[in-house]
Amino acid sequence: MAMMREKIFYKMVKYNVNYKTLSNFWNFLTYDYPKDAYVEIILMNIKDVRLYNIVLLFSKENPNIIIKKNCQFFINTFQDLEKIVSYKQNIFMRFSKICYSINPRFIKNNNIAGGYEYMKFIDMVFIDIESTNHNVLIEKEESYIQVFSNAVKERLKMKGLAEGVEVHSGNGRHLLYKVRKKEFNDKRKEGYKQLIIDLKELNTPLFKIDHCVNSSRCIALPETINHKGGRQVKIISNVPETPINNVFIPSKDRTKVRVKGNSISKLNNSKLPSNIRNSLEWKIITHPEVPKGDIHSILLFALKLLIREMKIIPELIEKLEIELNSVRNSNHLLNLNIGLDGKEYNKGIIISWMKKHREWCEKHNIKY
Repeated sequence: MAMMREKIFYKMVKYNVNYKTLSNFWNFLTYDYPKDAYVEIILMNIKDVRLYNIVLLFSKENPNIIIKKNCQFFINTFQDLEKIVSYKQNIFMRFSKICYSINPRFIKNNNIAGGYEYMKFIDMVFIDIESTNHNVLIEKEESYIQVFSNAVKERLKMKGLAEGVEVHSGNGRHLLYKVRKKEFNDKRKEGYKQLIIDLKELNTPLFKIDHCVNSSRCIALPETINHKGGRQVKIISNVPETPINNVFIPSKDRTKVRVKGNSISKLNNSKLPSNIRNSLEWKIITHPEVPKGDIHSILLFALKLLIREMKIIPELIEKLEIELNSVRNSNHLLNLNIGLDGKEYNKGIIISWMKKHREWCEKHNIKY
C-alpha cells in the first residue's frame, strides 16, 4: 500500500519548464560570481510532508550537492539546478515553492547556511511589487500592475539601474538589477533599506513595493510554480548578457557624522574636483534646503552633464557620489550612461533653474 501511495505521489503531469530560459537566468544571477560562491535553493510552503523523504533520496543520489535537512540546497552550477528542478517529473516544484537566494552564500568555518552570516557582498538589487491587499491578481489587474512596474523601472533608471530582469512572480512582479560588488556590512544593509524606502513614495492604493529589505532573501525561481496563485513564474523581459550596472549599494551614513543635528562629510573637500565643487550645479544640489521637486528632473541632470563635460575620472565620480549622498542623506547615482544621450552641457540649464527660483537663490545668497 505504501509503495502504491508513492507511485501516485510521483505520477503527475510534468510541467513545461523552459530550461534554456532558466539557463539564461542562471547566467544572469551568477554573472561575475567568484568560484567559491554558492546559490541557495530552498523548498518553501511544502504541501506534502513526504517531500522531505524525496529530498533525502535526492541527496543520496547526488552526494556532491550540499543539502541541509530543512530542504536547503547549495549549488554553483546550472547542471545542479536542472537536476533539482527536473527531479522525478518536477516533484519539488509540484509540492513546494522553489526559491533561490538573490545574493550568494559562502562557506564559513566549514559550514554554509542562509542569512547574512554567510554573505560577503551584495551585488543584486531586488524590488518586490505586489497588490496592497495581497490577493491573487485578476486578469484586469495584470495590466494595471504592469503600468505600476514600468513607473518603478523609470525611477530606477534615474538611479542608474537600467539593465535588469523583470519577472512575473505568479502574483506580482520581481525586478532584479546586478550592481558592482561591495563588501557586505550593517551600514550597507541600511543603505539598501534606504533605497527601497525611497521607492515607496510610488505606492498606490492598488499596488506597493514590498517593505521587506532583506538582501539575503530567497524568492521564487523562474519557470517554477507560485502555488499561491497557481501560476508559473515567468521572465517577461530580456535577460542582459552583460548585466552589471555601473553603480553600487552605498553604505548609509558611512561618509558623514552628526554635528548638532546637521550632516557633514568626513571626506576632505580638497580631494573633490575644484571645478565641480565650486560650480553652481554642485552648490545648489548639495544645499540642505534645495527644493526637492527638481532634484531628479533638472539639478541631477545638470550636474551629470557638467561632470561629463569636465571629463572627471570614475574614481572621483564615486567620491562625488558619496559626498552628494552624505549631504542629502539619499541614494542618488551619478551614472553618466543614463539619460544623457544626445545632450550637451549648457550653463543655461542651471541659470534657468535659478531664474525660476529667484527668491530662494536670493535668500541663500546664490548668484550667477
